[in-house]
Amino acid sequence: MKQMLTTKLKLHTTPSQFRALRQTQLAYRDALNAVSRYAFAHGKKSNQQWLQQETYAQVRATYHLPAQMACNVPRQVGATYKTLWTKLKQNNAARKAGITKKRYKGLDQPPRYVSPTLTYNYHRDYSLKPQQQVSLLTLDGRVVVCYTGYEKHLALLQHGAHLGAAKLWYDKSRKQFYLLVTLELEVADPTPETHQHVVGVDVGQHTISRRIVDQHPHSIIGLEDLTHIRQRTKRRHGKKATKKQHRANRHVSKWAFAELHGYLAYKAMLAGSMAVRVDAHYSSQACPRCGHTGQDNRPNKGLMFVCQSCHYRLHADLIGARNVALRTLLVRQDWMSTGVLSARPDVSSAEAKAARLRRYAELRWSPDNIQRQSRRRCRLCYSSWPRLISLWAFLPIRPVSLLPESFKFLEIIPMLYEDRGTYTSIIE
Repeated sequence: MKQMLTTKLKLHTTPSQFRALRQTQLAYRDALNAVSRYAFAHGKKSNQQWLQQETYAQVRATYHLPAQMACNVPRQVGATYKTLWTKLKQNNAARKAGITKKRYKGLDQPPRYVSPTLTYNYHRDYSLKPQQQVSLLTLDGRVVVCYTGYEKHLALLQHGAHLGAAKLWYDKSRKQFYLLVTLELEVADPTPETHQHVVGVDVGQHTISRRIVDQHPHSIIGLEDLTHIRQRTKRRHGKKATKKQHRANRHVSKWAFAELHGYLAYKAMLAGSMAVRVDAHYSSQACPRCGHTGQDNRPNKGLMFVCQSCHYRLHADLIGARNVALRTLLVRQDWMSTGVLSARPDVSSAEAKAARLRRYAELRWSPDNIQRQSRRRCRLCYSSWPRLISLWAFLPIRPVSLLPESFKFLEIIPMLYEDRGTYTSIIE
């Protein structure tokens, strides 16, 4: 099986090399914006071949980019317009179905490129040299720059990894260049036998992705599938919105769900684990103890979960984590019985979603089994993670033939990460 990951190489440039790279970056960004305006003026075209035919000569003459870079510019612009057209079509379908009333505005004006990050093609624009050096193409010719990076990634660069395109990224605050190189690795196909543990993650940021992966090797890490969450979420705007609502809007807008999933996916792969997505529907409204689901389980839409059927009480994010882990365990059972791993929920039809929700309603968590973990020692320590993270690792996983359909008895290791005045429960 092939697995893609990105390695970050820190470039140690001389003053002249720094100027050459910066000049090339800015010229590439200006070319992107020029081609973007041209595509917008000609019907918001996304056809990369057409854009290259129409703009290649002008890009070469005006911005003095090398031939391959001049080809990359219309390709990148075409890909951007294709993505925007896809989002527009999805928004039109969502509005027609009554899911949202918001109109997508991404194509109201030409997309503007702010970041000067430029794309390099391997063997054409950049190549690796001995003694941790890389040759990079600039407007003034090639420069050979020394680099450093993560030890494990450097070993992959030197031993068998297939190199793809790279991006030259400039950290403005540190005034530092980095080369982000795409690697393609050949790894063994995963099997249920090699992934014996299940971890459920409710919410989080990429700053804790390394800790999750390090503490749970050879595991299936379940994440909520939050695709189109911004379109599905109703938010109050304008003068009628309270300060709390404005703050929540800013938080949702800045939270990169896909980025967290990406970080966890490639870090998990290096640790022999894998990340899968499970349904997020009603994960914080469904009681993992009795199965009752409803908005009234979250009084006043607060952070405390109170089941209106069995009166079970717990923080809503912790409830979400347990439900995510239970659903991830269900994914693993299906994998063992069918031989096919579902990396994300089937969203092909409303019937498929309804069938999944019916199966989720049968899942149960028994708090009595917490007492069975008395043999394990837990220690409480201070932590300052920026958000509340909830994890539940389920150990051990029984053979599929012994698992009941409702999963009534599961052994649980609780882990909690919280910010202010906070504690972390870690199994030693």
